[in-house]
Amino acid sequence: MAWATEGPKSLPAASALLADTGAFGLGLFDFTVIIAATHSAALEFAQRNALNTADSHVQDIYVDVGTQAFRAGITLAVNERLVVRCKTAVDGDIQASIVS
Repeated sequence: MAWATEGPKSLPAASALLADTGAFGLGLFDFTVIIAATHSAALEFAQRNALNTADSHVQDIYVDVGTQAFRAGITLAVNERLVVRCKTAVDGDIQASIVS
């Protein structure tokens, strides 16, 4: 099992990285994303290309105060990765983790 997080963040700005899996090999992977927040937040869950220069897919995530989790099964190409980042600035503390 791998666990990816940038750790707790206070008042992160828009586009702040909250979790990054690093590059994966080719395959279908099951992930659990865990988000804990002290204030509502708009985030993005993104699949990045192999060069980590652009998003292949993006899903907006809107969270409220507390802890939330969701599971996803995603096929990744060689060296693609998953990230969670802030879509807008967050007026509080937040942490996101991607567990595989």
